[in-house]
Amino acid sequence: MAHRTIGSVTAGIVLGALISASLTGRSASSKLSHVRGKRSLVLANEFSAPLLDHSARLAELKKAQPDIAAVLPLRFDLRLKTPCFANGTAMRCLPAFFLSGAMQCGTSDMWRRLTVHEQIASEHDALSHWWTLHPRSMARGRLRDFNQYLDLYSAPRTLAMLERAPGTLLGEASPATFTYMMAEQLRLHHLYLDAFSACWGKCRSSTCKAGCYDVANAATVTLEFNLPSLIATTYSATRLPKLIALLRDPSVRLWVAFWSYGQYPAKYGQSVEGFGYYFGNQSAAFHACTQVRRS
Repeated sequence: MAHRTIGSVTAGIVLGALISASLTGRSASSKLSHVRGKRSLVLANEFSAPLLDHSARLAELKKAQPDIAAVLPLRFDLRLKTPCFANGTAMRCLPAFFLSGAMQCGTSDMWRRLTVHEQIASEHDALSHWWTLHPRSMARGRLRDFNQYLDLYSAPRTLAMLERAPGTLLGEASPATFTYMMAEQLRLHHLYLDAFSACWGKCRSSTCKAGCYDVANAATVTLEFNLPSLIATTYSATRLPKLIALLRDPSVRLWVAFWSYGQYPAKYGQSVEGFGYYFGNQSAAFHACTQVRRS
């Protein structure tokens, strides 16, 4: 994945290059690869893994998101810089770029700065977290299916702006979209949770319950089909969105996270000493996680 530094937001925050290559060829997977079961994280052998071929990705998409599959393939209007397509008599649009980064990396601040530019539309909710939410989530005003997500980018005022200025760009600024863990990829992994819950509810013995991991694994999408794969398959290789990656010194991010979430000071103490206790707990858990190997 090629990166070209194009600026900085605040101290410790680096704005990565606008990249679309990360959604083609190879999918960037986390150093910590998720394996479902009693031990959920293991150290991966390599940073990236090849994407599945298109037919395999399309099959996984249909299994996890039939509401997206129902409108594919998308035929985009080439007059516009933002990827828009006709669905019946209505024009529907998707983000032209994703502003991505871990929590506390300045995503919201960068989004506010970008919207000052005359070519960046700001009428829509750019922080919906739609790609990461469980399809039955009650968050964000019950924003559940793909059509409701498209509604965010297809309001009359937004479409009128695109018609007046075809170079206008729509953006998605939900920071956790490309975070590689199940909790931030429930748009895909709800199948695992549903299957596991149904199996567990029927079981009475420990042997039966242990088998629910296998049942859930069989029901969900393959680990190689992640959110970048889902987005790439939705857009198609001819019109992939751009990515803006925000990075931050991990120690600074951890400090900000400690004070941003009330549960951490409440548990460890609202003090520098409390943060030290929190840091020791987190680093020990991370070290233990990296020692786990695939069986």
